[in-house]
Amino acid sequence: MSYPYNLAASAYDGEIGGIRVRWQNAAVQKLANDASILQVPVETLKALSEHFSYLLAYRLGSAQVLIR
Repeated sequence: MSYPYNLAASAYDGEIGGIRVRWQNAAVQKLANDASILQVPVETLKALSEHFSYLLAYRLGSAQVLIR
């Protein structure tokens, strides 16, 4: 599946379509753990999280997302 609204795999702070997306350090660590539990690539789970967060922020009219 494709998630067009996401940052580069190695980026945890950046802009997607005019909305700033940032990851807290704890969220980055949790991401790796959750990907292991779910048996999916970290990159896929990261892209999905950013895609969904971007869509929510866009709908709410927010200019920033903080993934905690």
